[in-house]
Amino acid sequence: MSLLTPFLKLFKWDTTNETDLNSEFNVDKSMNDNWDKLDAKAQEYDNLITNIEDNISDIQDKNTQQDKLIQKLQSNMINE
Repeated sequence: MSLLTPFLKLFKWDTTNETDLNSEFNVDKSMNDNWDKLDAKAQEYDNLITNIEDNISDIQDKNTQQDKLIQKLQSNMINE
């Protein structure tokens, strides 16, 4: 009986199983399906990283705006 990896559920041949050892190699099951799963997971992580980078950029922009407002307030207080 073939196996699946714990996290991504990738197909693996069970090398301790006679049925698997004597089976004909299936390219789609053994390779293509696994590559599709890996590619999809990589895309998920890429999207997550992009979202994190966007959030960091938004925070930096807000910090810059706040710094400008603080400087303006301080400048107004000094002039009064």
